[in-house]
Amino acid sequence: MQRILVIRFSSFGDIVHTMAGIGPLKERFPESQIDFVVRAEFAGMVSCSPQVHQVWALRRDAGFKGLWRLALELRTRRYDRIYDAHRSLRSFLLRLMLRGPWQAFFPDWAQGPSFTSRSIERI
Repeated sequence: MQRILVIRFSSFGDIVHTMAGIGPLKERFPESQIDFVVRAEFAGMVSCSPQVHQVWALRRDAGFKGLWRLALELRTRRYDRIYDAHRSLRSFLLRLMLRGPWQAFFPDWAQGPSFTSRSIERI
């Protein structure tokens, strides 16, 4: 079973767009377990998806110490693939701390459901 981590900390609309990529990701890797990292105030929205196995929430005020604690917990999961859909300093630091064997970004031009098919087909 593949373990996949998707990172998208915030904004409501961006999280919705990122969640549109979960279905095609699950189709490409049907036996996968997909986890999602999000800011705490959006955790409820992401947890509604039946395709997301676990939601990891980071409080807005957690700071670097909170990010470090989250990374230590996530490292025990040993993800096979890490998708950084946020591309912020926080997500970059998290990817560095996770040191996953395979990391990918959703491309800059990614917009809505159409990006998911093109991005995932290349994997």
